[in-house]
Amino acid sequence: MPTSERVAEFLLDTGAVSLSAFKPFVSKTGKKSPVFCNYALIRDHADASAFVVDALYGRLRGLHIHADVLATSDVSDSGCAQAVAKRMDLPLITVHKDKSKNSYDAHKGRQVVMLEDLLFTGASTVTSVNALREAGLYVTDVVAI
Repeated sequence: MPTSERVAEFLLDTGAVSLSAFKPFVSKTGKKSPVFCNYALIRDHADASAFVVDALYGRLRGLHIHADVLATSDVSDSGCAQAVAKRMDLPLITVHKDKSKNSYDAHKGRQVVMLEDLLFTGASTVTSVNALREAGLYVTDVVAI
């Protein structure tokens, strides 16, 4: 079974994915969607969590440009990103909506991959990527579950 299908199977089996066609879910950013993914529920299942981390690790290792740093947004569940960063032995930075909390000077000029647990519209990810680029980091890719 392809990796993406197995990840989807784990998302469904663990109850991490919920569907609601008539009453949309509202994200932390206020966006509405008929689909919601709660990565925290995957973390409660060791096999599922390990598989998702392995899949993301494999995807990141297969990118044409290897990351020096991983980043995630503060609206993302960072548990997954933390596990992947630890496995890859890379620093993980969190991009905060409150710009005063962001400090990227130590990583200026480095290659960064954004790692997100889910994307609704992609708006918060685009905002995060732009903040990193404005701070002098080179964002090469965005990878999401």
